[in-house]
Amino acid sequence: MGLQAGVVAAIERAEPSVVSVARVVNAPPFAGPAGRLDPQSPGRAIEPGFVPTDFGSGVVIAKNPAGSERFVLTAAHVVLGGRDVDGNDTAAEAAGTQIVVRLESRHVLLAEIVAADPRSDLAVLRLPLEAAGVPVDAAPPITIGNADDVRKGMFMVALGNPYAVARDGSSSASLGMVSNISRRPAPPGGQLLDTTESDVTIHHYGTLLHVDTRLDLGTSGGALVNLKGELVGMTIALAALEGYEKSVGYAIPIDTEARKIIDSLLNGFEVEYGFLGVHPSAADGDALRPYRRWTAQASAARIRRIAPGSPADRCGLEENDIVLAVNGAAVYDDIDLIREIGWLGPDVDATLTVLRPGERRVLTTQCRLGKWPVYDDSLLVTSADRHPSWRGLKIDYATARRRYLPTNVLEQFPQGVLVTGLEAESPAAKSGLVSGDLIVRADGVDVTTPREFRSVIDAAVGDVPLTLRDGRTVTIRTP
Repeated sequence: MGLQAGVVAAIERAEPSVVSVARVVNAPPFAGPAGRLDPQSPGRAIEPGFVPTDFGSGVVIAKNPAGSERFVLTAAHVVLGGRDVDGNDTAAEAAGTQIVVRLESRHVLLAEIVAADPRSDLAVLRLPLEAAGVPVDAAPPITIGNADDVRKGMFMVALGNPYAVARDGSSSASLGMVSNISRRPAPPGGQLLDTTESDVTIHHYGTLLHVDTRLDLGTSGGALVNLKGELVGMTIALAALEGYEKSVGYAIPIDTEARKIIDSLLNGFEVEYGFLGVHPSAADGDALRPYRRWTAQASAARIRRIAPGSPADRCGLEENDIVLAVNGAAVYDDIDLIREIGWLGPDVDATLTVLRPGERRVLTTQCRLGKWPVYDDSLLVTSADRHPSWRGLKIDYATARRRYLPTNVLEQFPQGVLVTGLEAESPAAKSGLVSGDLIVRADGVDVTTPREFRSVIDAAVGDVPLTLRDGRTVTIRTP
């Protein structure tokens, strides 16, 4: 009875914070099929019996639990869509799409996407409680636990909206156990050929909780809670093998890394990942056997290629170096290296422990990381600029967008600051700049990151000359 009572108590504590999410696509706003919401009363459904065909789950969170703002944490693929049977992106159907959230209290609201990050498969929605006349107590934020403390064998409860049955606001529960941690699902095509492919997430590099709780269709974005009723994971995917009906599942752990991502999304920012500029491969036991005097580690990651001018090149890494650890975290293969570097983000120092075979010694080096290139930024949703525009000029790291990079990014790591956009009729738009230009000097000072660029232009007065990588000089006039 002790376990049963604990499970019941955990569910009762967490379920008021679990919501159902529906994505209604390609219909005129607030008109047409059943289930449309009245724009003058966004808390009232025209037809409560509406059954969505594109649905999932979510969890209520808050920046400040004592405040009046409430948000929903969910899976990005739930609100952005995925690919249809022909392989086309359904995220392109965003125009006319409505995100409908039903609370445990049975209130129904139209939510807006604050930010969504396909690489982590996380998204945050804003609930318009005040506009809908819904009391803030109807959306209590869940208590967040610490997934860093989760271990194999711990019992967990999954709460979500399987098969869209939570139309009355009541989530369904499933009890299970953590089968393993740091798991990675099979990537698209079966292997990781390109770390910037649009379908590859950070979770393909080994981040997920593997749970034996049954996670049916619609539980993506749901809550995985411990027996205290604390959120320690967000359920996202089935791990079924073809031909098998019963599925185990995966959950994103709400750990230190996920909390940083959630904080970025709550503020409307694009989530940024670190980039070293190398092509790694696994170094197995046979490769390490000649160096047992220097390391007892079973395996590691070998640097096969280094992009000239990359963070790896600038910090003194060499081809055939074997990376044993990043910031003290052991690296057992190339997958671990990519994951650990990615979590750190750009413009951050990573301390690498490296075995250098040619010198038969272990050394440490600090590498100031670049930014992982977003494969398709049309899939990103943001509502605020991490790097605020200046005189109409929008900028980012040189590697921020895959479409502006050479076919093989390891040929030459680009230097400078990338122009990602120009506000209409602004001084920047009138300067002759175009998206994709690389700024290498601002007001006579070399710049390689948005932070360096900002430091220069904040101190600049009047017209500011910018030198581009192609040799041109343009001037941004005083507004």
